[in-house]
Amino acid sequence: MKKLAIAISAALMATSAYALDSNVQTIPDGDLGHSIRVIDELYDNNSVIDIENSSHNGPLVVTQSSGFFGSHQSAVLTFKDSQSSSVAFTQVGSHNQSDIAMDDSDGNRIVSSQNHIGHKAVIKADNSDGNTLKVEQTGRFNKALIKADNSDNNFLAVDQSDHSNVALISAEDSNFNGSVINQSGAHNKADVSLKRSNENLTHAFQSGDHNTATQTLTDANDNGAAAYQRGDDNISTQTITDSFWNSAITVQDGDDNNSVQNINSVRGGNHLDTNQSGDDNDSRINVLVSSGGNIVDVDQSGDDNISRVLITGRSDDNMVDVDQSGDDNFSRIRLTASSDDNMVYIDQGGNYNISNVNITGDSDYNMVDVAQNGNYSLSKVDMINDSDNNSVSVTQTAYDYSNVHINGQSNQVEVYQY
Repeated sequence: MKKLAIAISAALMATSAYALDSNVQTIPDGDLGHSIRVIDELYDNNSVIDIENSSHNGPLVVTQSSGFFGSHQSAVLTFKDSQSSSVAFTQVGSHNQSDIAMDDSDGNRIVSSQNHIGHKAVIKADNSDGNTLKVEQTGRFNKALIKADNSDNNFLAVDQSDHSNVALISAEDSNFNGSVINQSGAHNKADVSLKRSNENLTHAFQSGDHNTATQTLTDANDNGAAAYQRGDDNISTQTITDSFWNSAITVQDGDDNNSVQNINSVRGGNHLDTNQSGDDNDSRINVLVSSGGNIVDVDQSGDDNISRVLITGRSDDNMVDVDQSGDDNFSRIRLTASSDDNMVYIDQGGNYNISNVNITGDSDYNMVDVAQNGNYSLSKVDMINDSDNNSVSVTQTAYDYSNVHINGQSNQVEVYQY
Protein backbone atom coordinates (compact mmCIF):
# COMPACT_ATOMS: atom_id res chain seq x y z
CA MET A 1 0.00 0.00 0.00
CA LYS A 2 1.34 3.42 -0.90
CA LYS A 3 1.58 6.20 1.64
CA LEU A 4 2.60 9.81 1.24
CA ALA A 5 2.99 11.82 4.42
CA ILE A 6 3.66 15.54 4.45
CA ALA A 7 4.63 17.33 7.63
CA ILE A 8 5.47 20.99 7.95
CA SER A 9 8.66 21.61 9.84
CA ALA A 10 8.30 22.13 13.54
CA ALA A 11 10.63 25.05 13.23
CA LEU A 12 7.70 27.02 11.86
CA MET A 13 5.72 26.16 15.00
CA ALA A 14 2.88 24.76 12.94
CA THR A 15 1.63 21.25 12.33
CA SER A 16 -0.27 19.94 9.32
CA ALA A 17 -0.67 16.53 7.70
CA TYR A 18 -2.13 15.39 4.41
CA ALA A 19 -3.40 11.88 3.69
CA LEU A 20 -3.28 11.15 -0.04
CA ASP A 21 -4.41 8.25 -2.16
CA SER A 22 -1.63 8.72 -4.74
CA ASN A 23 2.00 9.77 -4.89
CA VAL A 24 1.22 12.99 -6.75
CA GLN A 25 1.52 16.27 -4.87
CA THR A 26 1.64 19.97 -5.79
CA ILE A 27 3.47 22.32 -3.44
CA PRO A 28 1.64 25.65 -3.02
CA ASP A 29 3.29 29.05 -3.20
CA GLY A 30 5.44 29.99 -0.26
CA ASP A 31 4.70 26.79 1.66
CA LEU A 32 7.87 26.80 3.71
CA GLY A 33 9.38 23.94 5.61
CA HIS A 34 7.59 20.97 4.12
CA SER A 35 9.07 17.54 4.80
CA ILE A 36 7.80 14.84 2.49
CA ARG A 37 8.58 11.16 2.95
CA VAL A 38 7.45 8.81 0.22
CA ILE A 39 7.32 5.15 1.27
CA ASP A 40 6.67 2.62 -1.48
CA GLU A 41 6.35 -0.93 -0.25
CA LEU A 42 6.42 -2.56 -3.69
CA TYR A 43 8.81 -2.55 -6.60
CA ASP A 44 8.33 -0.39 -9.69
CA ASN A 45 6.38 2.35 -7.97
CA ASN A 46 6.82 6.04 -8.65
CA SER A 47 6.18 9.44 -7.12
CA VAL A 48 5.46 12.78 -8.74
CA ILE A 49 5.93 16.15 -7.06
CA ASP A 50 5.09 19.40 -8.85
CA ILE A 51 6.35 22.77 -7.70
CA GLU A 52 4.59 25.33 -9.87
CA ASN A 53 4.18 29.08 -9.66
CA SER A 54 5.83 28.87 -6.27
CA SER A 55 8.42 30.97 -4.53
CA HIS A 56 10.48 30.80 -1.36
CA ASN A 57 9.72 27.15 -0.64
CA GLY A 58 12.16 25.43 1.62
CA PRO A 59 13.69 23.60 3.03
CA LEU A 60 11.70 20.88 1.29
CA VAL A 61 12.99 17.41 2.14
CA VAL A 62 11.89 14.41 0.09
CA THR A 63 12.94 10.84 0.93
CA GLN A 64 11.96 7.81 -1.12
CA SER A 65 12.59 4.21 -0.09
CA SER A 66 11.07 0.78 -0.47
CA GLY A 67 11.32 -1.68 2.35
CA PHE A 68 14.87 -2.34 3.53
CA PHE A 69 16.62 -2.05 0.18
CA GLY A 70 14.58 0.66 -1.52
CA SER A 71 15.06 -0.73 -5.00
CA HIS A 72 13.60 0.04 -8.42
CA GLN A 73 11.83 3.24 -7.39
CA SER A 74 11.35 6.26 -9.63
CA ALA A 75 10.50 9.86 -8.87
CA VAL A 76 9.69 12.92 -10.97
CA LEU A 77 10.05 16.45 -9.59
CA THR A 78 9.01 19.35 -11.81
CA PHE A 79 9.61 23.06 -11.29
CA LYS A 80 7.63 25.60 -13.31
CA ASP A 81 7.96 29.32 -12.66
CA SER A 82 9.43 28.50 -9.27
CA GLN A 83 11.65 31.03 -7.54
CA SER A 84 14.08 30.69 -4.62
CA SER A 85 12.98 27.24 -3.50
CA SER A 86 15.22 24.73 -1.71
CA VAL A 87 14.70 21.00 -2.23
CA ALA A 88 16.74 18.05 -0.93
CA PHE A 89 15.69 14.80 -2.57
CA THR A 90 17.03 11.44 -1.36
CA GLN A 91 16.54 7.91 -2.65
CA VAL A 92 17.59 5.01 -0.43
CA GLY A 93 18.51 1.62 -1.85
CA SER A 94 19.63 0.60 -5.31
CA HIS A 95 18.62 0.84 -8.99
CA ASN A 96 16.45 3.90 -8.42
CA GLN A 97 15.86 6.77 -10.83
CA SER A 98 15.10 10.43 -10.26
CA ASP A 99 14.12 12.98 -12.92
CA ILE A 100 14.08 16.65 -12.01
CA ALA A 101 12.87 19.14 -14.62
CA MET A 102 13.12 22.90 -14.24
CA ASP A 103 11.49 25.42 -16.57
CA ASP A 104 11.45 29.20 -16.22
CA SER A 105 12.65 28.87 -12.64
CA ASP A 106 15.31 31.03 -11.03
CA GLY A 107 17.35 31.09 -7.84
CA ASN A 108 16.49 27.58 -6.69
CA ARG A 109 18.74 25.09 -4.88
CA ILE A 110 18.21 21.43 -5.78
CA VAL A 111 20.21 18.53 -4.35
CA SER A 112 19.49 14.97 -5.49
CA SER A 113 21.14 12.25 -3.38
CA GLN A 114 21.31 8.51 -4.01
CA ASN A 115 23.23 5.78 -2.21
CA HIS A 116 24.25 2.23 -3.05
CA ILE A 117 24.40 0.93 -6.66
CA GLY A 118 22.83 1.29 -10.08
CA HIS A 119 21.13 4.66 -9.69
CA LYS A 120 20.34 7.21 -12.37
CA ALA A 121 19.78 10.89 -11.61
CA VAL A 122 18.76 13.47 -14.22
CA ILE A 123 18.41 17.23 -13.71
CA LYS A 124 17.40 19.40 -16.66
CA ALA A 125 17.06 23.17 -16.62
CA ASP A 126 15.51 25.17 -19.44
CA ASN A 127 15.40 28.95 -19.48
CA SER A 128 16.32 28.97 -15.80
CA ASP A 129 18.94 31.22 -14.23
CA GLY A 130 20.88 31.48 -10.99
CA ASN A 131 20.15 27.95 -9.77
CA THR A 132 22.32 25.47 -7.86
CA LEU A 133 21.81 21.97 -9.25
CA LYS A 134 23.69 19.11 -7.62
CA VAL A 135 23.73 15.31 -7.73
CA GLU A 136 25.36 13.29 -4.95
CA GLN A 137 25.84 9.56 -5.46
CA THR A 138 27.54 7.08 -3.15
CA GLY A 139 28.25 3.62 -4.52
CA ARG A 140 29.12 2.11 -7.88
CA PHE A 141 27.57 1.80 -11.35
CA ASN A 142 25.69 5.08 -10.90
CA LYS A 143 24.97 7.66 -13.59
CA ALA A 144 24.29 11.39 -13.26
CA LEU A 145 23.23 13.86 -15.95
CA ILE A 146 22.82 17.61 -15.53
CA LYS A 147 21.76 19.57 -18.60
CA ALA A 148 21.26 23.32 -18.94
CA ASP A 149 19.65 24.90 -22.02
CA ASN A 150 19.22 28.65 -22.46
CA SER A 151 20.17 29.03 -18.81
CA ASP A 152 22.72 31.42 -17.31
CA ASN A 153 24.58 31.92 -14.04
CA ASN A 154 23.91 28.42 -12.72
CA PHE A 155 26.17 26.19 -10.64
CA LEU A 156 26.12 22.53 -11.73
CA ALA A 157 27.82 19.86 -9.63
CA VAL A 158 28.16 16.07 -9.47
CA ASP A 159 29.82 14.23 -6.57
CA GLN A 160 30.40 10.49 -6.95
CA SER A 161 32.35 8.09 -4.75
CA ASP A 162 33.30 4.48 -5.51
CA HIS A 163 34.03 2.97 -8.91
CA SER A 164 32.45 2.60 -12.36
CA ASN A 165 30.32 5.75 -12.18
CA VAL A 166 29.43 8.15 -15.00
CA ALA A 167 28.90 11.91 -14.70
CA LEU A 168 27.63 14.02 -17.61
CA ILE A 169 27.24 17.80 -17.66
CA SER A 170 25.94 19.58 -20.74
CA ALA A 171 25.21 23.22 -21.52
CA GLU A 172 23.77 24.65 -24.73
CA ASP A 173 23.16 28.34 -25.42
CA SER A 174 24.02 28.98 -21.80
CA ASN A 175 26.47 31.52 -20.41
CA PHE A 176 28.29 32.38 -17.18
CA ASN A 177 27.75 28.94 -15.64
CA GLY A 178 30.12 27.06 -13.37
CA SER A 179 30.33 23.27 -13.18
CA VAL A 180 32.29 20.78 -11.08
CA ILE A 181 32.57 17.00 -11.26
CA ASN A 182 34.19 15.22 -8.30
CA GLN A 183 34.86 11.50 -8.60
CA SER A 184 36.83 9.25 -6.28
CA GLY A 185 37.53 5.65 -7.19
CA ALA A 186 38.51 3.70 -10.29
CA HIS A 187 37.01 3.28 -13.77
CA ASN A 188 34.92 6.44 -13.51
CA LYS A 189 33.94 8.67 -16.43
CA ALA A 190 33.43 12.43 -16.46
CA ASP A 191 32.06 14.12 -19.57
CA VAL A 192 31.41 17.85 -20.06
CA SER A 193 30.03 19.44 -23.24
CA LEU A 194 29.57 23.14 -23.95
CA LYS A 195 27.83 24.23 -27.18
CA ARG A 196 27.20 27.81 -28.21
CA SER A 197 27.94 28.80 -24.66
CA ASN A 198 30.29 31.54 -23.51
CA GLU A 199 32.22 32.51 -20.39
CA ASN A 200 31.64 29.26 -18.53
CA LEU A 201 34.04 27.52 -16.12
CA THR A 202 34.14 23.75 -15.82
CA HIS A 203 36.32 21.53 -13.62
CA ALA A 204 36.69 17.75 -13.36
CA PHE A 205 38.46 16.22 -10.35
CA GLN A 206 39.27 12.50 -10.36
CA SER A 207 41.27 10.51 -7.84
CA GLY A 208 42.00 6.87 -8.54
CA ASP A 209 43.12 4.71 -11.45
CA HIS A 210 41.71 4.03 -14.92
CA ASN A 211 39.49 7.12 -14.98
CA THR A 212 38.46 9.09 -18.05
CA ALA A 213 37.70 12.81 -18.34
CA THR A 214 36.35 14.38 -21.55
CA GLN A 215 35.66 18.08 -22.05
CA THR A 216 34.34 19.38 -25.39
CA LEU A 217 33.82 23.00 -26.40
CA THR A 218 31.95 23.64 -29.67
CA ASP A 219 31.21 27.11 -30.98
CA ALA A 220 31.92 28.29 -27.45
CA ASN A 221 34.08 31.27 -26.55
CA ASP A 222 35.89 32.65 -23.50
CA ASN A 223 35.44 29.43 -21.53
CA GLY A 224 37.78 27.71 -19.08
CA ALA A 225 38.05 23.92 -18.82
CA ALA A 226 40.28 22.06 -16.37
CA ALA A 227 40.82 18.35 -15.65
CA TYR A 228 42.71 17.21 -12.55
CA GLN A 229 43.56 13.52 -12.25
CA ARG A 230 45.52 11.83 -9.49
CA GLY A 231 46.42 8.18 -9.96
CA ASP A 232 47.64 5.87 -12.71
CA ASP A 233 46.37 4.90 -16.17
CA ASN A 234 44.01 7.88 -16.46
CA ILE A 235 42.95 9.59 -19.69
CA SER A 236 42.02 13.23 -20.23
CA THR A 237 40.69 14.51 -23.58
CA GLN A 238 39.92 18.16 -24.27
CA THR A 239 38.66 19.35 -27.66
CA ILE A 240 38.01 22.91 -28.84
CA THR A 241 36.07 23.23 -32.10
CA ASP A 242 35.05 26.44 -33.90
CA SER A 243 35.82 28.42 -30.78
CA PHE A 244 38.21 31.15 -29.67
CA TRP A 245 39.75 32.60 -26.51
CA ASN A 246 39.26 29.42 -24.50
CA SER A 247 41.62 27.95 -21.94
CA ALA A 248 42.02 24.20 -21.34
CA ILE A 249 44.34 22.69 -18.74
CA THR A 250 45.08 19.08 -17.81
CA VAL A 251 46.97 18.22 -14.62
CA GLN A 252 47.90 14.58 -14.04
CA ASP A 253 49.82 13.20 -11.07
CA GLY A 254 50.85 9.57 -11.41
CA ASP A 255 52.19 7.07 -13.93
CA ASP A 256 51.01 5.82 -17.32
CA ASN A 257 48.56 8.69 -17.81
CA ASN A 258 47.45 10.07 -21.18
CA SER A 259 46.45 13.61 -22.09
CA VAL A 260 44.99 14.60 -25.47
CA GLN A 261 44.20 18.21 -26.39
CA ASN A 262 42.80 19.23 -29.78
CA ILE A 263 42.10 22.58 -31.42
CA ASN A 264 39.96 22.15 -34.51
CA SER A 265 38.98 25.66 -35.40
CA VAL A 266 39.68 28.46 -37.85
CA ARG A 267 39.37 30.73 -34.85
CA GLY A 268 42.35 31.23 -32.57
CA GLY A 269 43.53 32.69 -29.32
CA ASN A 270 43.10 29.46 -27.34
CA HIS A 271 45.46 28.28 -24.59
CA LEU A 272 46.25 24.61 -23.98
CA ASP A 273 48.24 23.55 -20.93
CA THR A 274 49.32 20.02 -19.97
CA ASN A 275 51.12 19.31 -16.70
CA GLN A 276 52.17 15.74 -15.94
CA SER A 277 54.25 14.51 -13.03
CA GLY A 278 55.34 10.88 -12.86
CA ASP A 279 56.73 8.29 -15.24
CA ASP A 280 55.60 6.82 -18.56
CA ASN A 281 53.07 9.59 -19.25
CA ASP A 282 51.96 10.64 -22.74
CA SER A 283 50.85 14.09 -23.93
CA ARG A 284 49.41 14.69 -27.41
CA ILE A 285 48.40 18.12 -28.70
CA ASN A 286 46.95 18.78 -32.16
CA VAL A 287 46.40 22.25 -33.61
CA LEU A 288 44.42 21.79 -36.82
CA VAL A 289 42.41 23.51 -39.55
CA SER A 290 44.00 26.93 -39.92
CA SER A 291 43.93 27.73 -36.23
CA GLY A 292 46.20 30.64 -35.32
CA GLY A 293 47.35 32.64 -32.35
CA ASN A 294 47.14 29.72 -29.91
CA ILE A 295 49.46 29.03 -26.96
CA VAL A 296 50.50 25.48 -26.08
CA ASP A 297 52.36 24.61 -22.87
CA VAL A 298 53.57 21.11 -21.92
CA ASP A 299 55.35 20.45 -18.63
CA GLN A 300 56.45 16.91 -17.79
CA SER A 301 58.53 15.87 -14.79
CA GLY A 302 59.71 12.28 -14.44
CA ASP A 303 61.20 9.59 -16.64
CA ASP A 304 60.13 7.91 -19.87
CA ASN A 305 57.55 10.55 -20.75
CA ILE A 306 56.38 11.44 -24.27
CA SER A 307 55.21 14.77 -25.66
CA ARG A 308 53.86 15.10 -29.20
CA VAL A 309 52.67 18.36 -30.77
CA LEU A 310 51.23 18.65 -34.28
CA ILE A 311 50.50 21.99 -35.97
CA THR A 312 48.97 21.61 -39.42
CA GLY A 313 46.32 22.82 -41.86
CA ARG A 314 47.74 26.32 -42.39
CA SER A 315 47.86 27.03 -38.67
CA ASP A 316 49.90 30.19 -38.12
CA ASP A 317 51.22 32.38 -35.30
CA ASN A 318 51.08 29.69 -32.61
CA MET A 319 53.51 29.33 -29.72
CA VAL A 320 54.55 25.94 -28.31
CA ASP A 321 56.62 25.50 -25.14
CA VAL A 322 57.64 21.99 -24.03
CA ASP A 323 59.56 21.47 -20.77
CA GLN A 324 60.72 18.00 -19.73
CA SER A 325 62.77 17.18 -16.66
CA GLY A 326 64.04 13.66 -16.07
CA ASP A 327 65.66 10.88 -18.08
CA ASP A 328 64.67 9.01 -21.22
CA ASN A 329 62.01 11.52 -22.28
CA PHE A 330 60.89 12.11 -25.85
CA SER A 331 59.54 15.27 -27.52
CA ARG A 332 58.30 15.53 -31.10
CA ILE A 333 56.95 18.66 -32.76
CA ARG A 334 55.66 18.71 -36.35
CA LEU A 335 54.79 21.79 -38.39
CA THR A 336 53.20 20.90 -41.71
CA ALA A 337 50.75 21.92 -44.47
CA SER A 338 51.89 25.52 -44.85
CA SER A 339 51.90 26.42 -41.16
CA ASP A 340 53.84 29.67 -40.82
CA ASP A 341 55.17 32.10 -38.22
CA ASN A 342 55.04 29.64 -35.33
CA MET A 343 57.39 29.69 -32.33
CA VAL A 344 58.58 26.43 -30.75
CA TYR A 345 60.60 26.04 -27.56
CA ILE A 346 61.87 22.69 -26.22
CA ASP A 347 63.74 22.44 -22.94
CA GLN A 348 64.91 19.03 -21.73
CA GLY A 349 66.82 18.54 -18.51
CA GLY A 350 68.27 15.10 -17.80
CA ASN A 351 69.99 12.27 -19.59
CA TYR A 352 69.16 10.14 -22.63
CA ASN A 353 66.44 12.50 -23.87
CA ILE A 354 65.34 12.84 -27.51
CA SER A 355 63.99 15.90 -29.30
CA ASN A 356 62.59 15.73 -32.82
CA VAL A 357 61.39 18.76 -34.82
CA ASN A 358 59.92 18.32 -38.29
CA ILE A 359 59.01 21.28 -40.52
CA THR A 360 57.52 20.31 -43.87
CA GLY A 361 54.88 21.10 -46.49
CA ASP A 362 55.92 24.62 -47.43
CA SER A 363 55.92 25.87 -43.84
CA ASP A 364 57.82 29.15 -43.57
CA TYR A 365 59.07 31.72 -41.08
CA ASN A 366 58.95 29.39 -38.08
CA MET A 367 61.33 29.61 -35.14
CA VAL A 368 62.58 26.57 -33.21
CA ASP A 369 64.70 26.68 -30.05
CA VAL A 370 65.94 23.38 -28.54
CA ALA A 371 67.89 23.25 -25.26
CA GLN A 372 69.14 19.95 -23.82
CA ASN A 373 70.91 20.03 -20.49
CA GLY A 374 72.29 16.61 -19.62
CA ASN A 375 74.26 13.76 -21.09
CA TYR A 376 73.73 11.42 -24.04
CA SER A 377 70.75 13.29 -25.46
CA LEU A 378 69.75 13.53 -29.14
CA SER A 379 68.32 16.43 -31.13
CA LYS A 380 67.04 15.93 -34.67
CA VAL A 381 65.69 18.74 -36.88
CA ASP A 382 64.25 18.24 -40.39
CA MET A 383 63.19 21.09 -42.69
CA ILE A 384 62.03 19.68 -46.02
CA ASN A 385 59.61 20.17 -48.94
CA ASP A 386 60.41 23.79 -49.70
CA SER A 387 60.09 25.10 -46.17
CA ASP A 388 61.84 28.48 -46.27
CA ASN A 389 63.02 31.24 -43.97
CA ASN A 390 62.90 29.13 -40.81
CA SER A 391 65.22 29.59 -37.85
CA VAL A 392 66.51 26.73 -35.67
CA SER A 393 68.76 26.92 -32.61
CA VAL A 394 70.05 23.84 -30.74
CA THR A 395 72.00 24.04 -27.48
CA GLN A 396 73.48 20.90 -25.92
CA THR A 397 75.88 19.91 -23.15
CA ALA A 398 78.30 16.97 -22.85
CA TYR A 399 78.04 13.76 -24.88
CA ASP A 400 74.99 14.92 -26.85
CA TYR A 401 74.26 14.44 -30.56
CA SER A 402 72.58 16.83 -33.01
CA ASN A 403 71.36 16.14 -36.56
CA VAL A 404 69.96 18.81 -38.89
CA HIS A 405 68.49 18.19 -42.36
CA ILE A 406 67.52 21.18 -44.54
CA ASN A 407 65.71 21.28 -47.88
CA GLY A 408 64.58 24.81 -48.57
CA GLN A 409 65.86 28.33 -48.92
CA SER A 410 67.05 31.01 -46.52
CA ASN A 411 66.82 28.79 -43.44
CA GLN A 412 69.10 29.44 -40.49
CA VAL A 413 70.46 26.72 -38.18
CA GLU A 414 72.70 27.20 -35.15
CA VAL A 415 74.06 24.31 -33.06
CA TYR A 416 75.88 24.95 -29.79
CA GLN A 417 77.58 22.05 -27.99
CA TYR A 418 79.47 22.61 -24.76
